[in-house]
Amino acid sequence: MKLEELPLTSNGKLDRKSLPELKGLSIDIGIEYLGPRNEIEEQLVGIWSDVLDIPEGEISVTANFFELGGHSLKVLKLSSKLYKDLGLKVSIQDLFTYNSILSQAELISESEKECYQEIPKVEKAESYVLSSSQRRLWVLSQFESANVAYNMSSVHELGLIDVETLESSFNKLIARHESLRTIFRENDEGDVRQFILEEMFFKIDYEDLEGISTSDLRDRIAIYRNRSFDLSEGPLLRGAVYRLSKDHYVFVYVMHHIISDGVSMETLFGELISIYDKIEKGTSLELTPLRIQYKDYAEWQQSELKSGALSVSRNYWLDQFKGELPVLDLPTDYTRPMVKSYKGGKLKGSLIKIARLSLKDY
Repeated sequence: MKLEELPLTSNGKLDRKSLPELKGLSIDIGIEYLGPRNEIEEQLVGIWSDVLDIPEGEISVTANFFELGGHSLKVLKLSSKLYKDLGLKVSIQDLFTYNSILSQAELISESEKECYQEIPKVEKAESYVLSSSQRRLWVLSQFESANVAYNMSSVHELGLIDVETLESSFNKLIARHESLRTIFRENDEGDVRQFILEEMFFKIDYEDLEGISTSDLRDRIAIYRNRSFDLSEGPLLRGAVYRLSKDHYVFVYVMHHIISDGVSMETLFGELISIYDKIEKGTSLELTPLRIQYKDYAEWQQSELKSGALSVSRNYWLDQFKGELPVLDLPTDYTRPMVKSYKGGKLKGSLIKIARLSLKDY
C-alpha cells in the first residue's frame, strides 16, 4: 500500500500502530508458499507464528525468518522456544545461518535432543544475588558520566486517556513483576544485592501542555527521559502523561536498564495496555501467575557459572582475550578522548547516495 508519508512518533520513529490496516493484501516477498510436510515442520510453523505474530497459514517453510519480520530480539525468543518446545539448543549464530523452516527442520533431525530444564524457584530471603548483567550495570552506574546512559525510554502519542486508570494499571503491573519493585544496595558484608520491596505505589506525572510548541514538548520529554535514578532507593521506573488537547496525549515512560531490556519493555507495555483495557471495560482482570521472577533467573545463572557447566565457554573467551589487547582504531573526525563519555549524536544519510558518491569518485 503506497502512502504519501509514513506516520511518525514524537521521537521521530515509525509509528507502526498508526499505519492503515492492509485489507485483502499480502506481503509478496517473491517466495512461493509451501506448507509444512511433516510433524517437525508443523511444530516449527507454530513456533514461528508465535514469535513473529503471523498466522500459521501465511508462513511458508521456504520463507526467510528475517524477511517475515524477524530481528535480533525475536531470534533470542526463537532460540528459547526451540529449546523449550523441541529440546533443541540452537546458537544465535546458527539461527542466522539456518533461517528457514526447511533448514531448521534438517538441523533438528541431525541434532540430539536435550531435556528441557526449568529454572527453579529460590526460597524467600531478605535479598538476592545479582545476575551478571545487573552487576555490570550497577558498576557502570557508579560513574557520574553514566548515570543516565542506561535509561530506557519510550514515547507514545495517544488519543483520549484516563490518567487514573493508567496509574492503576501500572500499579497492578508492578505488583505482578518483582523486577519493577527491585532496588540495589550493599549488604553488611559489602556485597551488592537486589532487594525486592513488598509493595510500591506508582504515581503518574501529569501536565496540561495545551498550546505548547513541538520543539518545547521535545525539550520537556528529553529532560524527563534524562533524569537519573537512585538504584538504592527506587523506584527505577517513572511515567508521565502530557495533555496536548482534548483527545491528544503523549505518554512517556522510563526504566533503568538494570531492571529491564528490549524484550522486557515490549512485554511489559503489552501487559500494561491489556490491563488498562480490561479496567476501562470493567471486565475480569485475571492474570496468569508468573512461575518464576527475575531473582530466580539470577540465582540459576550464578549457580550455573559456579558449577562449571559453562567452563568451556569461559575458557574459550579467556583464551581469546589473553595478552595485550589492541585498541579499536577506526577512522574518526575527532581524536579519541582520554576519558570515555556517553555523549553521542545522530547522523542520518542514505547508503545508496553514499555508494553513488563513492562510485562517482572513481
